[in-house]
Amino acid sequence: MEGGSTDQAGVPPATIASHTESTPNRSAPRRVARVLVHPIALAILALAIGSVVGIEGKLGTNSGKPPSGQSAHSNGSNLSDVGLEGARSPSLPPAGMHPTFDATFTGSALDTQVWSTCYWYAVPGAGCGHSGIYDESEWYLPSQDTVSDGALNLVASAVPTTGSDSKGKPKVFPCRSGMVTTDPSFDFTYGYLQVVARMPNGRNTWPALWMLPVDHSTDLPEIDLLEMIGRPTNRPTVAFHPAKGPQRTLIATTADLSSGWHTFGLDWEPGALTWFIDGKAVFTVTTNVPNRPMYLLANLAITNAFLPLQLPGSCAGSLSIRSVEVWQNTAS
Repeated sequence: MEGGSTDQAGVPPATIASHTESTPNRSAPRRVARVLVHPIALAILALAIGSVVGIEGKLGTNSGKPPSGQSAHSNGSNLSDVGLEGARSPSLPPAGMHPTFDATFTGSALDTQVWSTCYWYAVPGAGCGHSGIYDESEWYLPSQDTVSDGALNLVASAVPTTGSDSKGKPKVFPCRSGMVTTDPSFDFTYGYLQVVARMPNGRNTWPALWMLPVDHSTDLPEIDLLEMIGRPTNRPTVAFHPAKGPQRTLIATTADLSSGWHTFGLDWEPGALTWFIDGKAVFTVTTNVPNRPMYLLANLAITNAFLPLQLPGSCAGSLSIRSVEVWQNTAS
């Protein structure tokens, strides 16, 4: 998600009892790609390269999933590292793929055989935090991952919680929140990923859906399916942070993502990454495309990156997820 550092993330900090956040010479997995420039500056840059895209109409559906067999259309060739203005999606998932991962949320408890509740280096059950370019004010705890009414809810609460700082020393965080990952239960190389979710509508909330390499050897490449800091809730960011070369980032214009269920997709092919929001293609990248297994993370951070915290209201909100699905070709 964010960062800007080139620190590696493959080696957990030594002798930390409960968790650690990354620091320059240590290697907890930093959300490197989540280096969000201020939205205004990023919008100006995006306009300069023609990458800001408007998505017409109300994109959400009642189910949160696009109708099957949507018509195919391409808005031309040579689409590389640009927004796909006016493009419509092909049929999703792409033809010839079959499901390899299908997670829904029934009952009242998270399936911990599928979902881990912290970064890979954290002590199970102890919680974890993250230290990156922007300060984060939450400590992640499994208790903040709740399941109800067919959805997983990553819930932020204004409950001061003791965790540890980037040096492993005790630190009190003003908020607690939730995160999940599919590491180590599931990872994939190439395919179509789709998440049906509803974003929070908070002053300091920072929801994110993203991917990292499964081998933990580095914190790049990183693929940000979607992230968004605070408001407005119709201006999400999608991004790709390659192992080498410049990051690729787009601010999209969408419906209100905190209202109703919305669909966030990524078609990962050899040589191309294409992002979809509610079935519409919004961004594509054709350079430095990863070819290594990656896993999915979802989290709700709280940050003072753009606005100071106003407690307790800043520590409130929920990133809700209805389903996570992956389709792949037989050869993938």
